[in-house]
Amino acid sequence: MMMKISAAARIVMIILLVWAQPLSAGDETAFDYHYLEAAYTGQSPSRTAPNFSGGTLRGAFGFENRLFLHLELRNTSASHDDTRLDERLLGLGFASKLDQDLDLVTRFDLMAREFDLESVDGFAFNTGVRWRLHPRIETDGFIAWRSLDNESEWFGHGRLLGRIAGPVWLSLGALHGERDRIWEAGLRLNY
Repeated sequence: MMMKISAAARIVMIILLVWAQPLSAGDETAFDYHYLEAAYTGQSPSRTAPNFSGGTLRGAFGFENRLFLHLELRNTSASHDDTRLDERLLGLGFASKLDQDLDLVTRFDLMAREFDLESVDGFAFNTGVRWRLHPRIETDGFIAWRSLDNESEWFGHGRLLGRIAGPVWLSLGALHGERDRIWEAGLRLNY
């Protein structure tokens, strides 16, 4: 499926690219934006729809100028029949160090969703923080707005990470919005 990019989405991505041009070498982020993550996912796509479960793969590739690419693939299915809910996100983000252990993060995502063979495209704008509570514990929290198939909603999402060993982290996450409620448990590998 080819994702259509609206004129507004193109303008926002251009603004992000111009805004995030490299600054001086001292303007680095507090976190590394290179990771791969795999998670078991539970999802309720609406108040009346059945619960779905499946998996999520996500990754980020950071650049030296504080920009990063974000990719997310979520595939879930209903427990009582063959109904599927698949989502794909491709995002461009920008991180700015606020403190030694705190980053302000902004991300623009292009989205595609297939629900029971019906496809819709859209976009989302996320802003929030990543905060290191301890060298082995990290959290993030975001408020976001998305538009899918000309319907929009505000939602919040966050994650708690605990380092297991070396570059491997345990990841617990949740998203709550008007239409979706998602929870995840998985592993993240920083590289």
